[in-house]
Amino acid sequence: MPRPAKVAAVELGWPESRVEIEGEDGARRSIAARWVVDASGRHAFLARRLRLHHRTEEHPTAALWGRWTGVADLDGPAVLGADPRHPRLPAVTPSRRLATNHFCGYGWWCWFIPLRGGETSVGVVYHKELVELPGADPAERYRRFLESRPGIRELLAGARLDEEDFRSYGHLPYRAERYAGLGWALVGDAASFIDPYYSPGLDHASISAFATARMIEDDLAGRLDPTAAGAGDPLEAAVLRHNQVFERSYGRWLHALYVGKYELFGDAELTAAAYLVETALYYMGIVTSKDRDLEHLRYPPYGEGLWQETLFFRLMRGFTRRLTRLARRRRALGIYGRRNAGWRLLGRAPGLGRQALPMLRSGLRIYLRLERETFLAGLRPAARRPAPTAESARMPAPLSGP
Repeated sequence: MPRPAKVAAVELGWPESRVEIEGEDGARRSIAARWVVDASGRHAFLARRLRLHHRTEEHPTAALWGRWTGVADLDGPAVLGADPRHPRLPAVTPSRRLATNHFCGYGWWCWFIPLRGGETSVGVVYHKELVELPGADPAERYRRFLESRPGIRELLAGARLDEEDFRSYGHLPYRAERYAGLGWALVGDAASFIDPYYSPGLDHASISAFATARMIEDDLAGRLDPTAAGAGDPLEAAVLRHNQVFERSYGRWLHALYVGKYELFGDAELTAAAYLVETALYYMGIVTSKDRDLEHLRYPPYGEGLWQETLFFRLMRGFTRRLTRLARRRRALGIYGRRNAGWRLLGRAPGLGRQALPMLRSGLRIYLRLERETFLAGLRPAARRPAPTAESARMPAPLSGP
């Protein structure tokens, strides 16, 4: 059947399912298959029809984004100033314009991603319990939010939004109860999604596709034939194992990196400490083990349940929770975000194994300094404490502790 075409219906069965394809001209064709793999993205074709699709309410985030033309050049005089000897931004070797730039504030972060032809993708991701975006519809909320942030407003002053390419999601994270069953499987966003921060989507898509391909390959090659094994049903065991590792991975990813994270984004030092420590621990405890045996890439991060994965998950979850509590304490003391203006950090690549230790030490130094500063600030009488920063002044009341 010529493309474009779409799936009109699926009738799952074992050992044969049927998929009905509809062409652009309305003609339909029925296809029989032993396995049906859903890669439909957020449409989640199978998960919704099987009633396996659920929103993740523990991390209530939303997103709005669009494509802009005429965004100010971060390397040009409009941003850096007319005198190159005294630039408004500190000098760096790489091009800022050609990099993905993140702007952060309490409860939100914003991306600027350069695209081909000089266009720029600008997106806002925010925690719905921490940030309220006023406006009659998503497009108005998006524009009003961008216009309310000085640095972002400056970059977009002469830019134009492609109204036909504006998109929004009212709730980002979701998951399927199961990733596979006899004769069907879900991969990538058709199975689950957490958050675009740290850009885990392509990793999840590739790992889930690899794991699914391996499972189907084993079945088609007869390696999961129960008559050959002599006892039990190895195919059902493989499907059960597949579901268990991805379910474990999702829950651990969520709590190690994301729950509570948006409370840090208004403080540059807290955000930097989180980035450095989390990245170093991830490379040391997760990436290094998979790099030694690429076959382990069929298992998602934290999914296998190995001792080092469990250990580093607990370290990362504990560190995120501690930083969240530290952020709440700093807000209460009026010192949250006090060094945002003029503070900078030049990071480094983490490396594998022990090569990630310098990054880890750098993050821990920032964290320990913040712990000390926060402790001392709490000893001062209220009358001698610093005046709240602008970031602190517009914050809602803290959330209850996790």
